[in-house]
Amino acid sequence: MAERRTGQAAGLVLPFAAAALVVLAIAVGADAALLRRIGPGLYWAVVILFGSLVTARPSVESSTPHREMLALLGVDPIASYLANTVAAAAMIGVLQAILAPVALVLFDLPLRALASTVAVAVLGSLALASIGTLAAELSRDQRIGASFIPLITTPLAVPLAIAAVQVAEAETYDGASLPWLLLVAAMAVVALASGVLVARFTGGSA
Repeated sequence: MAERRTGQAAGLVLPFAAAALVVLAIAVGADAALLRRIGPGLYWAVVILFGSLVTARPSVESSTPHREMLALLGVDPIASYLANTVAAAAMIGVLQAILAPVALVLFDLPLRALASTVAVAVLGSLALASIGTLAAELSRDQRIGASFIPLITTPLAVPLAIAAVQVAEAETYDGASLPWLLLVAAMAVVALASGVLVARFTGGSA
C-alpha cells in the first residue's frame, strides 16, 4: 500500500536500473563475445545495487511514533519485518523481470536451464530483500538515515552476486549449479533468521 502511494520503486528505481544496464552495455563496446561473457555479472551488479535502493525505500522506514502505534495495535514486530521483507522481495523480483529481457537483448545471453535461472532469481530476491530489510532494522535507531542502508546491504550481498553469476556459468559450461543455489538459499535463511531476532528485540524495546 505504501509503495502504491509513493511509487518510488516503479517510478524511479526501475527506469534508472534499465538505463544503467544499457549504459554499461554501451560502455563495454560492440564486442559480442565479451558482452555475452560478462553479461550475467553486469545484470546482477545492477540488480543488487538498485535492489538495495528498493530495500531502503521510505515505506520500509518507520519512525518511533509509528512503531509505538503498531505496538499499541498489537502488531507483532516480527510480522511487520516479514511483511517488509516479502514486499521488498516482490519488488526486487519485478526489477529482475523487467531487466531480464533487456539483458537478453543487450548481451545476447542464451536461454538455458530455465529452472535454475528462475530458482536463483527467486532465492536471490528473497536473500537481497532479507539483507536489506535487516540493514534497515539495524540502522533504524542509529540515526544514520536510509541513504546508508545500501552501503550496508551491498557488501553483504557480494556472495549473492558471486553465487548467481556462478549459476549462469555452470549452466553455460555444464557445471554444477546446485551448490551455488544452496549458498543463495542459505544466505536468505540466515538473513531472515537474523532479521526475526532483531525485530523481536528492537520491537520489544520500542
